[in-house]
Amino acid sequence: MIHKILKWPDPILLKPCQQWDFNNPPVKNISQDLLDTMDSQMALGLAANQIGISYRVMAMNVQNGVYAGKQLVLVNPDINKLSEELWEHREGCLSFPKVDLTITRPKYVYARWRNIDGAEHSTVFSELDAKCFLHEVDHLDGKVFKDYVSDLKFMMAVKKAKK
Repeated sequence: MIHKILKWPDPILLKPCQQWDFNNPPVKNISQDLLDTMDSQMALGLAANQIGISYRVMAMNVQNGVYAGKQLVLVNPDINKLSEELWEHREGCLSFPKVDLTITRPKYVYARWRNIDGAEHSTVFSELDAKCFLHEVDHLDGKVFKDYVSDLKFMMAVKKAKK
């Protein structure tokens, strides 16, 4: 099912999400709903709270590495380690329509998560995948990409998006 994307400053986007409890799954079809909604927007990633579900679950369209070309649903994702090497890239966000910001993030992230059935996974995401993973984990932590730039840069990007 395709869900409406919540827009900033919706309060659910600004609060840390709850851990997914595998003993008592609280939301049916969250995996497919995230994938359907992400696909409908042609997005690289989507966090559950962006569709109003405040649990630590996210989806990604992976571009590189061992999961290249796959869609992943990551439950309770965790950052194991970040590279010291940084990478600057333009980011957009479905919760901030048409706003693009240049964000500097680690070039590599050593990530771990569980799939929807509880099986543990880990990998190193690089560049675009690292950016996507970190962007969505930020959402799950109640942080948004505008938090990485000054108010002035953000307002300039908003003004440009309105043109």
